[in-house]
Amino acid sequence: MPTIKDVAREAGVSIATVSYVLNKKDQNIPPHTRQQVLNAVKRVGYSPNINGRNLKSSQSRLIGYAWHLLPPDQVNPVLDRFAYYLAQEAEALGYHLLTFTYPREDPLPVYQELIQTGRVDAFVIASTEVNDPRIRFLLDREFPFVSFGRANPNWQFPCVDTDGRAGVREAVEYLISLGHRRIGMIAWPEDSISGSYRVEGYLEALHAHGLNTSEDLLLRGENNETAGRNAVAHWSSLPIDQQPTAVIAVSDLVAVGVMHGAEE
Repeated sequence: MPTIKDVAREAGVSIATVSYVLNKKDQNIPPHTRQQVLNAVKRVGYSPNINGRNLKSSQSRLIGYAWHLLPPDQVNPVLDRFAYYLAQEAEALGYHLLTFTYPREDPLPVYQELIQTGRVDAFVIASTEVNDPRIRFLLDREFPFVSFGRANPNWQFPCVDTDGRAGVREAVEYLISLGHRRIGMIAWPEDSISGSYRVEGYLEALHAHGLNTSEDLLLRGENNETAGRNAVAHWSSLPIDQQPTAVIAVSDLVAVGVMHGAEE
């Protein structure tokens, strides 16, 4: 296997010069010398020892990402695509994802072990919940992470999220523009923070137009088709003047259940 000495011999430069170029510390090296080294790397087929480089820099070049197994009646295509593009962007920057699982009732020991053993340089958190213990744990230890989703309005941490509140508010406004005045919504359980923002958008739009927000119109269920079917069954049991004439579904999967329940 070719070594850095072979590269230096082929390029006609010192081993230190090769090291500077390969570690991108070549600001003071002439461009033609840098290119000379890179060409030599290709000719001899040299590949740097990643483990040795990572050990020297005290970095693993790995980003931890927890993978969750959903119940058979649930799907989450958003997170599937999120994980794919997360890996793609990490690899473009010289990193890789380390996927792992943990007991849902007690995730912290797994995160603690990954930090203590130096397995990862940072985490990406997804599927957040209200007052998510993982986020509080990483904040307290000042360990690098980014979250896909919020957790507590009083916690300051880097995150990205979709604007579910604005999206649902716009959907309700559209239904109101069509003449609907009794609009139902099927939401996720109250511990879902992204679902809570969507409910806020629903209620904001109704309040802005002085419309009914009775308990019979806002129902909750898991992210599955059954939740949509159950909601339609409940609304169908109400007197005709209390039934919604239009429905907001918190997700596509729930909406499919609404459509099937309505057809039946």
